[in-house]
Amino acid sequence: MTDSSYRKKRLWTAGLITLLALLLRIWAAWQLPLDADEPVYLQAAYDYAHFLRTGDLAGIVQYSENSEHPPAVKILYGAVIAALGEGTHWEGALFAVRSVSALLGALAVGLVALFNPAGGFFLAVQTLAVKYTGQAYLEAWPLLCAAAAVSALVRSRRERDRWFWIAAAALGFTAAGKYSYFPVLAVILFVFLLEKKYRFAGLALFLLAAGLVFWSLNPYLWQDPVRRLGESLLFHPAYAQSAHVQQAGYPWYQPLLWVAVSWGADWHPEVFFYFGIDGLIALLALVGIRPALEKGRWVAAWIAAGMLFLLLWPTRWPQYTLVVLPAICIAAGLGVEYLHHRLREAEAYWNWLEGMLPRPGKFATAAGILLLAAVTLGQVLVTARNSWVRRGWQQFTPENSGLPGWTVYDVLPLDADRLVVGSEAGATLVTLSEDTGLPQVWNDIEAADSGFSARAVLDVEADAAGVLWLASRSGLTRSQDRACSTIRLEETGLEGEQIVEIESVEDDRIWVGAGSSAALYTGGSWQVYPLQESGTYISALAVHQADGREEVWIGTGRGLFRLDPGSGSWSEVGAQAGLKTGTGIADLLVDGQNRLWAATLGDGLHVWDGAVWTAYRVSNSGLPSNTVVSLVEAAPGVFYIGCANPAEVGGWLARFDGQTWHTYTTGNSGFSGAEPLALAQDAAGRLWIGTRTAGLQVFTRPDP
Repeated sequence: MTDSSYRKKRLWTAGLITLLALLLRIWAAWQLPLDADEPVYLQAAYDYAHFLRTGDLAGIVQYSENSEHPPAVKILYGAVIAALGEGTHWEGALFAVRSVSALLGALAVGLVALFNPAGGFFLAVQTLAVKYTGQAYLEAWPLLCAAAAVSALVRSRRERDRWFWIAAAALGFTAAGKYSYFPVLAVILFVFLLEKKYRFAGLALFLLAAGLVFWSLNPYLWQDPVRRLGESLLFHPAYAQSAHVQQAGYPWYQPLLWVAVSWGADWHPEVFFYFGIDGLIALLALVGIRPALEKGRWVAAWIAAGMLFLLLWPTRWPQYTLVVLPAICIAAGLGVEYLHHRLREAEAYWNWLEGMLPRPGKFATAAGILLLAAVTLGQVLVTARNSWVRRGWQQFTPENSGLPGWTVYDVLPLDADRLVVGSEAGATLVTLSEDTGLPQVWNDIEAADSGFSARAVLDVEADAAGVLWLASRSGLTRSQDRACSTIRLEETGLEGEQIVEIESVEDDRIWVGAGSSAALYTGGSWQVYPLQESGTYISALAVHQADGREEVWIGTGRGLFRLDPGSGSWSEVGAQAGLKTGTGIADLLVDGQNRLWAATLGDGLHVWDGAVWTAYRVSNSGLPSNTVVSLVEAAPGVFYIGCANPAEVGGWLARFDGQTWHTYTTGNSGFSGAEPLALAQDAAGRLWIGTRTAGLQVFTRPDP
């Protein structure tokens, strides 16, 4: 084979591998759920898009959000969003930004494939590489530029040739992408001084050129560069000691586990339809160390420098492994070549395989190809359909956000860009992005000196003055501007272990329920209304205006009661409502038509219009379960209803407009399938769902 034919074959092979990498990453960009850092980078991209649209260079230079990472990649993402035009929904912006990341990641694969086709293939399918270059992360740009810097310097034949300058520029681009890719500098120094044996004067010129490129691509440093660069770099050692990193609790050897297991496939089986081979790649890389030391010591140097950094650096997030993955995949490719060479030598001598392996005919081969194609197409169509129905759904958990607990008991929207979440691990004030509508900042509401416990906040309300009231085992906590004061349970005159329900009414009056009593808090004084039924505990409460007077409806574990605050008298209305004896009430709602809705634990949904009770059960409606746990009126006469599965963990979400029912499941939507304990709609029309086992969900495209 001539050199020309060999080069063409190598280019075709690298092109096909790059195409495979691009398809896998575009697929991941389409399918992957929102990840922890994506809202942060997407918000920065929206901000840069605004600066670009308005020509505000000063805004770009002064922008300091997320300044611990250089701005170049975020500016690129901002340019993409700006090109989409104003009014683009965040989902479209997210996919567009992810697609750019996917393209850059595929080009990095192409560079590796030009050097070693097998290594390029391994990088194309490595699940962490696919995941983090298929998302709106910062990894794809520095990954591509680091590969370009090393490969260009390896190709250089003398100081100051074109590859020399390309490598210098690519190193500057790498630094402008993300600071954590600095281990590639050790590889550059190894190649420059030990393999190329270039002069120190040439190295100084090389680093100067790289530094100028880095500075030109980092407008944040154009003003006060020394101080700002120092603050950006010093952020990372401090962050490595933060509570967030400490809570992750990864051991020092976690980077070895990241590269030895197909984590991407484990986390996202709906995305990675193929078997992850990350562990095999790592094993082949070990085999490839020996030929790497003979053919390209810089590969071994890259692995050594990268792994040393990953093992020593306390912040051990999985995306950091992309620093070293190109070298690991190249070493794995060299390992394949080494094993293939040894196998051919053994086969030439022993002739094992010729008699052992069958040789299928043309018909069997064609049938096998068609079957494989049909199965693959079917999988693609099913997954594409699932992706379509999941549009507008996002899930937030302690793993991918600042949510403190997996169980969310209540969600209270305050306005279009803020909400409060009460969870098993405390209450959190969430600030939403004005551009994306997704959580941007999570601030735990803490008050150790007030006696407020950061555990099990069961209900949240806000009074007319905007003061938050939190129900917990500690009692009733009042929070304003994150300053808290707690009224302990024993101070209220209420009995029981915890306050479970709060209802705010006009004139700064707060109704609460705890144990077997309801109480009205007005201006610092308490009026307690004990329920006469012993052994009955309040589980829901609603204030209802009827005929010019106030009624308080009380749901308990044994039925429904009505309280007349004027006389202090109670009346049981279970039989009148058609409730089965002893039926528990999980939630109560007074709708816009002044109707009372009662969610029961086993007897469906009951509605009182002031004259007649109507019952909706599985037997006479589209209600998915008779165990109803939460309600919200999303629009006049339109309700979302949370139901639990009484037989096992999980539940359903239903929508009812007075005529038709629609049930959201994991099969026909992005609903998690967890029991929906809390439902709330914010001012922007987004539906928030607090679940028992799957954190917080938001549906940003609810039905009209």
